[in-house]
Amino acid sequence: MPPWPAAKGFGDFRNDYSLPQEEINRLAEWAEGGAPEGEPQYLLRPLPVPLFRAAPRPPGREIRLRGQLGGAFTVLALWGEGKAGKIWAECTDGRAIPLVWLTGGGRPQWLVLREAVTLPAGARIRGGSVTAVVR
Repeated sequence: MPPWPAAKGFGDFRNDYSLPQEEINRLAEWAEGGAPEGEPQYLLRPLPVPLFRAAPRPPGREIRLRGQLGGAFTVLALWGEGKAGKIWAECTDGRAIPLVWLTGGGRPQWLVLREAVTLPAGARIRGGSVTAVVR
């Protein structure tokens, strides 16, 4: 399980491969119970390919989101690498749109948004800057 570079609950990503809390609890219970091996008949055959594959960069224009936006952008994906911290858009009407909260861990990769996020012209990027794929 490679570490996921984005914190849970701040941005909704299609390719989030981190474990849900229910599975984390199940693993903890198994470990606390002595980590019994289980029945050999239920073992799965080894997979011929690795389980983890980074999501490809979606089609679109790649830009750096920083400062005040001169135009409106529809964000499809964000590049998850760099310093840890929250990055969000502050709209001129006072709304805040969360983009990503990078943990500073994990391998650099595209974080593909579950649903595209539209940032209006004049929105200001706060918390840092991030590379994005937009249309």
